[in-house]
Amino acid sequence: MLNHTFSEALDQAGSVDAIAALFLAEIQSLGYEGYDAYSVNATTLHKPRQAGNWVVASYGVDNVMGYIVQGLIPLCPVFAQAGTRATPFNYLDLLREHVGNPAAAWQLELLEAERITGAWWIPINAIGASKGVTVYLKGDAERVEVIAQATRDEVHLKSVYFFQALEKAGPTLPDGGDIYVDPLSTLSERERECLNWAAQGKTNLEIGLILGISANTVSFHFKNIFRRLEVHSRTQAVAAFTRTVET
Repeated sequence: MLNHTFSEALDQAGSVDAIAALFLAEIQSLGYEGYDAYSVNATTLHKPRQAGNWVVASYGVDNVMGYIVQGLIPLCPVFAQAGTRATPFNYLDLLREHVGNPAAAWQLELLEAERITGAWWIPINAIGASKGVTVYLKGDAERVEVIAQATRDEVHLKSVYFFQALEKAGPTLPDGGDIYVDPLSTLSERERECLNWAAQGKTNLEIGLILGISANTVSFHFKNIFRRLEVHSRTQAVAAFTRTVET
């Protein structure tokens, strides 16, 4: 579909579902497998259910909601890139560069399970928010490269049209009032290690020597732990952690 025709069709689609179906059909005609699109205000990363935050994905949002409620959004490496890139880039490469990051590892595991071999992230420039569209490819490396090179500019423009149409339609996150997430499940593996050693009476310096990191880094991890567990002291954090371990 010609770009101007596609833009007009999006304007006439009306609902989020109709807009999403139209975009999916269009990118599949170009050789892509699926997509996701999101908008998250930078000030609500730790409370993603705030008004104005949303995710729309061709594969549904069940998996995405798990990612959101576990508090992985702020850890995602794409947020560090969102304000610095204006053109599409290989999202799989970025995730692989940060494989030790729990948010990146979560996404890589999901993409590998779905046999995704190519992913292009299209940033949508915005002040105070992270917005973008990611399109996914399957197949061998040669096929992925050929499609990406041949369609990159077109899928970029159509993704921008798609995003603008979604914003007008006003998508929202599914109601999650009945979802409970144990705050301890939001901790990274390294944060759990810090808590485990703290529970054994180790100081920041001792923990750092054990884990091969600096005492300042350990202190940084504990600040994140306090925020995630909504506690104000090391003693409270250790108490919450040990109660869970004992049960």
